[in-house]
Amino acid sequence: MKVLLAYDGSACGDVAIADLARAGLAAGSQVRVVTIADVYLPSETDVAATPASHLPEVEESRTLAHKAMDFAAELARSGEAAVRTLNATWHVSHEVLADSPAWAIIKLADVWEPDLIVVGSQGKSAMQRLALGSVSAKVVAHAACSVRIARSGPAGRAGLGADAPVRIVLGIDGSVGSATAISALAQRKWPTGSQVLVLFILDLRTVTSILSSAMGTGVDVRKQAQQTAERACQELRAAGLNAKPKVIDGDVRELLATETGHWQADCIFVGAKGMSMIERFLLGSVSSAIASRAPCTVEVVRISS
Repeated sequence: MKVLLAYDGSACGDVAIADLARAGLAAGSQVRVVTIADVYLPSETDVAATPASHLPEVEESRTLAHKAMDFAAELARSGEAAVRTLNATWHVSHEVLADSPAWAIIKLADVWEPDLIVVGSQGKSAMQRLALGSVSAKVVAHAACSVRIARSGPAGRAGLGADAPVRIVLGIDGSVGSATAISALAQRKWPTGSQVLVLFILDLRTVTSILSSAMGTGVDVRKQAQQTAERACQELRAAGLNAKPKVIDGDVRELLATETGHWQADCIFVGAKGMSMIERFLLGSVSSAIASRAPCTVEVVRISS
């Protein structure tokens, strides 16, 4: 598995590194730590084309940019060193770029083609959860692969080791995107005893049309939702996970985060291409909503293109 980890030396960045230990990554995974200096580095061509009267300003700009790059390199090396302590089998490297952070991550991902991008979020206070960090929000919206937005999770589960069972909520809606999330979750290497709550939130404004189009008119929507959740559980159990289904009525915008908090989950998995409100939650005009409200790490699953 190829993982691109964005690291900026902040507390959220440190959380993103620690979260890797409980992300189900297999032995031998490749992890590239990238740190971005949010500066413009004038090229030699730019300097050559600059009128002599403006050369002092350009040279000063280059000096400041190089200092920022040097500092970013120090952070990247420290991030790489921290990741290496998590798993001796991982192949870890680092990279430093000068660019706008969100677009630098997205462009690097387009070239390197990771299976997963890991970014930190804002903090956990109510005020900080009002808005996901602008970098994280842009990466979630525009990346071509899965994105994991790391949080430290429930206070009662803080500091658990890499071998401790993980508690995961899988949000499904019967769509192709949900099937992708189920498969991604099943393919990871989770600690023994890890548990998954397969949560189908039955929002009749949207789910009825989804299941009816898939199964034909006259379908018993609740029965079909229960069967869909149970099939997901069967696939996860076959992968060694302890999975149980739950179907509830309500607004996915509220209940996914609420149920996750009640269940003391470490992580939420959702498909990025759901046909219900989950998709609009993640990718539409309110793309940051679920990640902003979630009390734990959120992984938005896409098939890498």
